[in-house]
Amino acid sequence: MARGRPQRPYKCSWDGDLVEGLYKCPDGPWRINATGEKFSEPDERRAVQRFYEAEARHKAKAEPVLLPILRTDPIVFRPRIPARRRGSFSR
Repeated sequence: MARGRPQRPYKCSWDGDLVEGLYKCPDGPWRINATGEKFSEPDERRAVQRFYEAEARHKAKAEPVLLPILRTDPIVFRPRIPARRRGSFSR
């Protein structure tokens, strides 16, 4: 995403709540700031609902799944001992 001034959150007309990440473009469509996706919806409440649904889908995709890794062979740590030179009995 490009750097710059952060977008102002959308303010709902019916209760004044701020919706972070949703922007009403001056020419009509709505834009989701995180993905850049634009959509047109004449009803403000339905646009906010659609934004929350898209945000939930996006978060569900981005959530990592941690899986345990099972090893069948045991990990053996052996100290590294330098090999003696053959024929060297002076020590």
